[in-house]
Order: sequence, then structure tokens, then C-alpha cells
Amino acid sequence: ALECPSHDDFPDLIPQDMNSVDGKFKSNNDTEFPQEVSVIVCYNPLLDLILAVHRKDDPSDWGLPGGKIEEGESPLCAAMRELVEETCYAVVSDRYMRLLDKRMEGEFSVYVFIVEYDNLAIHTGPSEQNYAWVKPALLTDGSFADFNTQLFSDIASELQRQKKH
Repeated sequence: ALECPSHDDFPDLIPQDMNSVDGKFKSNNDTEFPQEVSVIVCYNPLLDLILAVHRKDDPSDWGLPGGKIEEGESPLCAAMRELVEETCYAVVSDRYMRLLDKRMEGEFSVYVFIVEYDNLAIHTGPSEQNYAWVKPALLTDGSFADFNTQLFSDIASELQRQKKH
């Protein structure tokens, strides 16, 4: 079973306003809308590749690993769980994950986490077999095209901002 840390184990990775009150940090999926989900961007900057998953019914429709946050589960734990369930990878330690932001996408409230490829390990447990390392452009088509296009633009802006400082 996947062991998820408490938010006290990584206070500087999550913005303070999400860390200050446990109720804000824990998922609250007892209302129908918005449904809370977590996605994880696993990036290899050396090869400019992103770990992606495709829909089971459409191998040409790619998106990011992620899914619904289960009741009582934190957004971070949901992202870690979904990565393990959907790919052969697991995050080595939650301290390498960073919350990029929380954004709305239709009726979904989406927590976006980012981790670099060298902070992943291969696991030998069961996983879906619909994942691959792909060029980011492949993720700007299909069901999540608008979301991914905006997300990648925001990530590029953040990287540029970090280079200037």
C-alpha cells in the first residue's frame, strides 16, 4: 500500500495558505461540484519529454497522469497514488514534488503537481499499460488540449521567471 505523508512532513512545498489549516489541505469531495482532481507533470528537461497516459478507449488521446481525489485523501497523496496506478513509476519522495497551482477546468478543481524525471523510481506493482514519455506537443491535442496548452505556457513562464532570479 502507498504510504502518504502528512502535510507536516513537507511544509515548505505547499503554499502556506494551504498548509495553515488542515481542512484546507485535505480534499473536501462531499459536494457534487466542483469535483477535485490531482494531476502530476513528470518532466525530463534533458530530452524535453513528459510522462503521459492515453485514454483506454482512444490511444491517440493523451493526458497527464491523475484523477479524482478520494474522500479524506490529500491532493498530494492523490497525485502520488494516480501516478503509481497509471504508470510503472512512483515518486521517490514527496519532498521532490511541488504544487504548481490549483486551477479550474470546467467543473473540476485541479491541483497540478510537478516532479522531474530523476525523482521517479520504477515500481513492480500492477499498473495500467497506457503510458509513455512523449513530446509536450502531443499533449496539446485531444480532450485536454486547452488545459495542457495553458498549463505548459504557465510552466514556461515560471521557468523563465526563475532564470531571471
